[in-house]
Amino acid sequence: MRRTRTVALGVVAVVLPVITVSAYAYAPTVLKVTALAGECVYVSKAPGVTFEARTPGKDATWPAVAFTGRSGLLNLNADPAAVVADPASLAKAIDMRFLTKGGFVLKNTQGKAVEILDPEATLPSGGASAVVKSAAAPAGARIPTFAYAAPPTLEPRLSLMPLKATVRLMNLDVNVTPEFAKVLNDTFGAGTAKEGDAFGVCTGELTAG
Repeated sequence: MRRTRTVALGVVAVVLPVITVSAYAYAPTVLKVTALAGECVYVSKAPGVTFEARTPGKDATWPAVAFTGRSGLLNLNADPAAVVADPASLAKAIDMRFLTKGGFVLKNTQGKAVEILDPEATLPSGGASAVVKSAAAPAGARIPTFAYAAPPTLEPRLSLMPLKATVRLMNLDVNVTPEFAKVLNDTFGAGTAKEGDAFGVCTGELTAG
């Protein structure tokens, strides 16, 4: 009888820790974007196409466009207290989606133009869409415009009381999507762009809380 009781107790000791761990699964925290400012430098080499920003970038020596915004969400997929002092883990726990205000025009010497307005981005993976106006869509249509060559560098900071996150975004290389390449080729001529062409490099800072 003693030997049977010892085995039963051993089984209970193994099962209990599994139940304890699953009971403390952490739900993501969602924060609203309260401020956003960014800038994208134009690096495309599309032949015969020039770049004109609605609001020029302030910090770049190359043609650049500035964006602002207050709409979006930041998801913190971790316990805030567990990552507040660990920037690397904090960066890995963040994903966000936001809508910006601003835009630019691409045009050639024949007067043909494509206008790109109000990009909406999902980061650190995903891509960006924008309202694109062209001769084929003069009123504008939102289409996928940019894909990311690689995940950007995120430098986040977090405060707990009140809960607030600030994220610096650096080295975001954006490439042309198939949908955007088609608009450029239809407007400016075949061979203007293709999927994967480098288009710009973006930086910015976002606050959510």
